[in-house]
Amino acid sequence: MNYFEARRAEILFREFKRLALDFWDAEENNDAERSRQLREQLNSLLYSANTFATSLNAGVTAQQLPPLAFGGAVIPVNFLRAVIDPDQGYGRISHVRALDAIDGCIGAAQYHRRKALQRLVNPLCWLVDGPAALARWPFLIMRKAGVPPSVEENLVSQVIKVIITISIFGVSAYFGVKVTLEDILKLWKR
Repeated sequence: MNYFEARRAEILFREFKRLALDFWDAEENNDAERSRQLREQLNSLLYSANTFATSLNAGVTAQQLPPLAFGGAVIPVNFLRAVIDPDQGYGRISHVRALDAIDGCIGAAQYHRRKALQRLVNPLCWLVDGPAALARWPFLIMRKAGVPPSVEENLVSQVIKVIITISIFGVSAYFGVKVTLEDILKLWKR
């Protein structure tokens, strides 16, 4: 996840949290019209929030086990969805648990934003990230065309990325682009 995606995720989760608190307040005060409007806004953000949570590897899902006395299936629950549907699984999911999940997502987004910013401002990382981004373009184009993301993860694809990266450095060297340690240190001091 790059800096800009992590920043968008953090903004989305902060908005989601604000709406959740307002929604619960409207529910508590029996304000049906305001509750309906906030529920619509939360529902419209829910897919994006789940997608960002997955990208950030923030745990917003769990599995609820059935009561031992009765048995039954293991049911998955989503803590972001629990904001508007707390009666998932075998019991009611508390507002505190849903808020904990949202706060965890905000923290994960902040972490990824800081790490991405460090890579963005470090010229040494550009030497790796630039060619890596160029080598990945054909796979991103294929993904937009409908090829599954798993195609990028196999051995042949990795070999293709290495060949593309070597080609980038080879073409750069052929045209006289020369980067020395001294040049990198000059960039670092600026």
